Amino acid sequence: MLLLFSAAVLRLLNLTTLPQGLHTDEIADIRITETARQGDIQVFYNLGVEGREGLYPVALAAVTTPVGSGLLGYRVFSVWIGLITLAVIYAVALRLFGRLAGLSALALMTFGFWPALLSRLIGRETVLPLMMAVALLGLAMALPVYRRRRKRGYNTIAFTSLGALMGLSPYLHPVGLLVPVVSILFMSYMIASRRRMSRRRLRYVVFALVITAIAALPYLVSTAQNADLSGLNRVVDQLGDLSLRETADRAGMLFLRGADDAAFNLPGRPLLDLVTAAVIVWGVVVAVRHRQIARYGLILFALAGALLVALLATQMPAPLAFAPLLPVLAVLFGLGVHSASHHLTRLMTPVNAAWLTAVAWSALILFNLTLTADDLFNRWPRRAETQTAYRAPLGQLAHYIDRTAADIPTVICGWNPAQRPDSAILSDVQLIELMLNRVDLELRFADCATGLVMIDGGARQQVIFPNPATRLTAHPAVREWWDQGGVHINPSIPEGSVLIMNVRETLADRLGLFTVTAPFSYAPEVGGGDLLNPPVSFGGNVTFQGYIAERGPYRPGGIVTVVTFWRVDGRVPSDLQLFTHILADPAARPAANTDTIRVSPRQLRDRDILVQVTVVPLPATLRPGEYRVSVGAYQSTSDLRLNVLENGVPRGDRIFLYPITISQPD
Repeated sequence: MLLLFSAAVLRLLNLTTLPQGLHTDEIADIRITETARQGDIQVFYNLGVEGREGLYPVALAAVTTPVGSGLLGYRVFSVWIGLITLAVIYAVALRLFGRLAGLSALALMTFGFWPALLSRLIGRETVLPLMMAVALLGLAMALPVYRRRRKRGYNTIAFTSLGALMGLSPYLHPVGLLVPVVSILFMSYMIASRRRMSRRRLRYVVFALVITAIAALPYLVSTAQNADLSGLNRVVDQLGDLSLRETADRAGMLFLRGADDAAFNLPGRPLLDLVTAAVIVWGVVVAVRHRQIARYGLILFALAGALLVALLATQMPAPLAFAPLLPVLAVLFGLGVHSASHHLTRLMTPVNAAWLTAVAWSALILFNLTLTADDLFNRWPRRAETQTAYRAPLGQLAHYIDRTAADIPTVICGWNPAQRPDSAILSDVQLIELMLNRVDLELRFADCATGLVMIDGGARQQVIFPNPATRLTAHPAVREWWDQGGVHINPSIPEGSVLIMNVRETLADRLGLFTVTAPFSYAPEVGGGDLLNPPVSFGGNVTFQGYIAERGPYRPGGIVTVVTFWRVDGRVPSDLQLFTHILADPAARPAANTDTIRVSPRQLRDRDILVQVTVVPLPATLRPGEYRVSVGAYQSTSDLRLNVLENGVPRGDRIFLYPITISQPD
């Protein structure tokens, strides 16, 4: 219990900030999870360049639906899987080689760097150690591997579980094919050896294989229909890329120099220290010497299969490829400790042997704990390569928003009106949203280069810049507001990424000035013509506040920039769009137009002020003359324009601002 508690602490400590952000593979699994949450369940999901099995995303969707998403929700599933894996490994080692072996295997997995890191990552590979451990436990319980009393119905449960595991494991990962292969080979070995096996147990073996076939049938059908996406196809492709040198390098990563992949390992850190590796090698020697005994044969079969996968899976990062090997190494470590302790009792008194074993065992575990804690919490996350791989700056901002956005209104910059959940590449804003743990925050989103939101009429707010250069490259009409803010200094966030603003008085003065400097008129078709002063209300809780006129000169092929101010008076349509037309004849089609909105309308709330900079390209064939600028709003899904309201009475669906002149080109 002490070891399990220590494992939980080691895995839960700083769970949302270590690693600080998301890796590309984690983002892919999260996106598939959200697809599965919407009801799109597939055996293989198409990532464009390869397929990906669907069992893990479906399970993650089932967990995060009640638990919540964000870094905490996505990662806590891996923590649970990691802790269950430890319990299963202890059960396997205990049943096969005794209590000391079980405790040793559990301790190695508890304080190992890679098992602890694996329990913090998001991805299918986090389940691979559990898959292998459960397979070992299932084989040990179903077949006559170790002596124990059997209860009525014991075989039915054991073989049913084993058959289901063999059938379902390929849905998790291509490495999952290892489970049925190793299981069938070991069952064949047990049947072909001289050990007596009752006909009843043979029938149970057939029963397990039938369950495997039934469970694997959709996988086989999908493989036949989508051969390019199937895990079997990916395994075959990897075998074609093998090289002896690369395989030898993989073998050396176990205990010599380690993988150089900063995303999943501290570069140069081997999977095992030399002392632990020596104990495991001794465990292998003992297993080989007693290979004719079933429990030793079982662990050798698993070692051969998992080691083969680790060495041949060259398309997987080395640490991830070693994931199914971890339970086997842990059990062999337990076997090595058990055997060494047994030999010590022959060289000295049992009491002295027990004391020596306890001291050596504790020293080795303490060494691993100290080394792992320093590597996991200090050295690995501080590496620049690690922070780049996990997009640490975005993770830092997400953590900062989680802690502060409930106390101060927050705008997040970088929003793009063209961004979609199914886009090939997610924007920084979308990635930050994936990392946020709190769902009760009222956030605003804007591109902050040509559009901004001033919450509650310009009251105190913070503006988050995933890319601080946005402030410097923004349009002057937007940058003038950023220049009135102050950069928030905080060592836990990237420099210049948070701006604190309070522009209520300045904004009120500007809006007041518009009442005498920004005249408009209603459309001619509703009797417009007289100049009026803003504000003017539209349907959908939108009010036009004024504009900054940029009157040219303009030529065909040039660009007209229109700066407008709008106020939100309640919930606005989630598909709100603003249009800007350049018209020679109010009754004709626009000579040029741009329909866009530079802030996300879904999150806008009462008293928010938005500034929109709209760029309207002029056709090169545009005839010289006088044109009028017209603006309005509509709902993009229905193309339904919002009415202009005068004392609650509709006055058309657009207003006219100011004239511009298109001159003759040079």
